[in-house]
Amino acid sequence: MRLGLIGAEFEEAGVRAVKAVLANIDATGELKNVSFGTPVFNDLDGYRKIPLTSMPYGRAMAYAAPGEFKRAFNMSCKSPWHARFASGTTSPTAATTS
Repeated sequence: MRLGLIGAEFEEAGVRAVKAVLANIDATGELKNVSFGTPVFNDLDGYRKIPLTSMPYGRAMAYAAPGEFKRAFNMSCKSPWHARFASGTTSPTAATTS
């Protein structure tokens, strides 16, 4: 949204996505539930059976997501989440209800 690549109608989905990422970072900073690997499969079932674990290559995008989230909501924005973040009274994981 910040770059204008998607519309504001995806804001709520973006907030849910960032909350999901944050929920999968443990107390030591390790990202959990990363795909073990994604070879090319002939059908969707192959992808569904890939084990989820802690993998180093999953971290880059996961760690970038909260930073981009913060940048997006520090901009001039009229979303219900913006006021809560701008005031510093809430954390990203508490920004919305589940």
